[in-house]
Amino acid sequence: MKAENDMLVSVYEEHSHVLTDLYLDLEAAQKALSRQEEYFRSLIEKSQDTIAVLNNDGTIRYESPSYEGLLGFKPEERIGNGILDRIHPDDMSTLSELFAQFLQERGGTVQAEVRAQHKDNTWRWIEAIGSNLLDDPAVTGIVVNMRDITERKEAVEALRESEARYRLLAENVTDVITSTDLNMKPTYMSPSVTGLLGYTVEEAMGRTIEESLTPASRELAVDALAEQLTSDGERRAAGTGPAGVELEFYRKDGSTVWVEATVSFMLNSDGKPEGLVSVLRDITERRRVEKERWNMEQQLRLSGRLAAVGELASGVAHELNNPLTAIQAYSQYLSLKRDLDESSKNDVEIIYAEAQRASSITANLLSFAHRQESAKCPISLNEVIERSLELKASGLTASNIGVVTELERDLPKIMADFQQMQHVFVNIITNAEQAMAAAHGQGTISVKTRALDGKVQALLADDGPGITEDDLGRLFDPFFTTRDVGNGTGLGLSICFGTVQEHGGSIYATSKLGEGTTLTVELPIVPEGQLHRERAESAEAQGK
Repeated sequence: MKAENDMLVSVYEEHSHVLTDLYLDLEAAQKALSRQEEYFRSLIEKSQDTIAVLNNDGTIRYESPSYEGLLGFKPEERIGNGILDRIHPDDMSTLSELFAQFLQERGGTVQAEVRAQHKDNTWRWIEAIGSNLLDDPAVTGIVVNMRDITERKEAVEALRESEARYRLLAENVTDVITSTDLNMKPTYMSPSVTGLLGYTVEEAMGRTIEESLTPASRELAVDALAEQLTSDGERRAAGTGPAGVELEFYRKDGSTVWVEATVSFMLNSDGKPEGLVSVLRDITERRRVEKERWNMEQQLRLSGRLAAVGELASGVAHELNNPLTAIQAYSQYLSLKRDLDESSKNDVEIIYAEAQRASSITANLLSFAHRQESAKCPISLNEVIERSLELKASGLTASNIGVVTELERDLPKIMADFQQMQHVFVNIITNAEQAMAAAHGQGTISVKTRALDGKVQALLADDGPGITEDDLGRLFDPFFTTRDVGNGTGLGLSICFGTVQEHGGSIYATSKLGEGTTLTVELPIVPEGQLHRERAESAEAQGK
C-alpha cells in the first residue's frame, strides 16, 4: 500500500506543472470569455438600434435597453408579448404572413417596414431586419434589429406628395414645362406640348434643337443659353428671376409658333449646373396684337402727317392748275402756227409735254388730298387683284416678272370703290416690278388673299432687294421715294395709304434688306345684313 502511495506521489510530482498550466489556461480563457461577453453586451445595450430575440412562436424573449427610446416601454414590460402586439392593423396581416414564411427559412434574413404604437399612443415607422437563428445552438431564436425611420418615411412621403403636386401642376398647365441636360437633350416634357406644337410627348422629346427651332431662333437660343450661364449666379444673388427669350418653334403641321421661353439651371449638390428647366408660353397672339398696335400707331402718326401735307398739297395743286392750263393751251396754240421753224416747234412740244407732266403731278396731289369722291359698293377683292394683274400683264412679262397667286375661294365681299382699289394694287405691283427689274432684271410676285378676324387680307410679296429698316418706317410718307431723283414723285404709296384708310382698312409693309418686301392690305368684310341691304337697294334702283 505504501508502495502505491509513493508511486502516486511520484506521478503527481512529475506532472504537477502540467496541471498547473492547465488551470492557468482555463482561468485565462474564462476571463477572456467574460471580457468578450461584456464587450458585446455593452455594444448591444448602448446601441441606438434595438436588438430583440424572439421564440419560434413570435413571443419576445429579450429586448435591449434602447427599446425604451424606440417605443417608450421598458424592456421587461415587453418580455413574453407577441411580435404582433401594438402593430398597426393595416400592417398586421402582412407582417404575420412574412413571419410565417420566414420561420421556414432557417439561416435566412428578412426586412420589413411596419408601424408600431408608441407608449404615448402615437404611431412610429419601424425598420426591422430579422435573422433566423433557430438552428444556432448558441441562440435558438430569431434576432431582430429595429430602428425608428419615422422621420425618413415622413420626408419621403412629403417628397412624394410634393412631386405629385408639382407633377399635377406641370401636367395641367397650358404652359409647357421641360427639363433637359446641358446638351439640350430633353429629360422631361409636360403633356401640354401637344397643344402647343402638335407633337406627342414622345415625339417632342425625340426632336433635336435643330429640328425644333427656326435657324434664327436657334442662334438666339444658343446665345441666350451662354448669357444665362454667365449671369445665372449674379441673378440668384440679386434675387431676380431667370431671363426670358422669344423663340420661333416649328409645329408638326409645318407652321410656326412664337414662344416665350423662361430658362433656369438645375444645380447639383456642388452648386454647378447639371441641366435646364424651361417654361414655354405661346405668345403668338400677343405678338399679333402688338404688331397690330404698332401698325395702328404708325398709321395714326402717318395720318396726322398726311392730313397736314394733304391740306398743303390741295392748295398747291389748285394754285398750279390755272397756270399749267394756260401753259398747255398756249403751247398747243403755238404749235399750230405754220411760220414756226422746226427747232422752235420742238421746243413748244417739249413745253407742252412738261406741262402735261406737271398737270399729272397736280392730279396726284389732289388725289392724295382725298378730293375725289368714292363710289363704294360690295365688291370682290379677288376680282380687283385679277383685273390689276391683267392691266400689268404685258409690263410684267417684258420685265421677266412671274406671278404666283393663291386667292382664297369664296372670299367675303368688301365695301369699296372698285377703281380706287384697283389703283392701289396697280401701284403696289408697279413698285414691286420696278424694284425687281432694277435689282435683278427678273423676279416673282406672290399674291395671296384670305379672310382673317373679320377682315379680308391681301398679301403681295416680291423677291426684290428689300427695304432698309429706316426707309421702311418712311415708306408711306408723302414725297418719300427710294428711286433716283426724277424717277417718281413719292406720292404713290401715300395715295394708296389714304385710299385704304378711307375704306376703313390698313396697309403696312414688312421687309428685310436682300430678302424682298411684302405689302399687306386689310379691309373690313361687309356684314351680311349690310350686304343684303345693298343688294336690295341696287335691285330697286335698276327696277326704276
